Amino acid sequence: MAGNKKLSALFTLFLSAAGAHAGGLSVIGPCSAEPVFESSFEIGGSSVSAGKVSEDVFAAAGVPYTGDGDGLLSIMDSPSGAAAVEVVSGSEMRVYGWCYAVNGSTPSVMPGAFFLHDNTARVVWFYAYSAYKEGVWGDSCLPSYEVRPHQFCAATRAGAPLSGDIAPALRPAGVLRGMPALGAPVPRE
Repeated sequence: MAGNKKLSALFTLFLSAAGAHAGGLSVIGPCSAEPVFESSFEIGGSSVSAGKVSEDVFAAAGVPYTGDGDGLLSIMDSPSGAAAVEVVSGSEMRVYGWCYAVNGSTPSVMPGAFFLHDNTARVVWFYAYSAYKEGVWGDSCLPSYEVRPHQFCAATRAGAPLSGDIAPALRPAGVLRGMPALGAPVPRE
């Protein structure tokens, strides 16, 4: 559907042929709580890390990412490093990056050290920030869509929603408003 605000990938990843359990992975961008990517996967055996599942799902779906199973610096060409810093005032800044949650909770370990055991595992990557104010680091892994940073969400703040509610710099070439048929050519916007 042309107005769809999320890219749905129905790729199924088989990590084992026997005894598999269904799970899901989604990515939430900087400007909206709506996922910009969703996929399903199947976990076989007793456990697999959230990082390994993420790498495998992104690779199978063709989602660009930088990093590895222990941590992701960029998903869908999102800014990292100095480009992911927002200066709020002379004494306050926000530093943006990717955090993950499993079944609604944010683990205190890197994704490569968090193993999925639940047959309904739901991994959600979300663009988030850590706050620095008056010389003190405060909370971390706060969803960026709650503050909608201007540098990522300028067009949506102006009232013009973007495809998938993700800034063009964060949208890889070929990401569509709807889902393409498997094997179909991917039109570029």
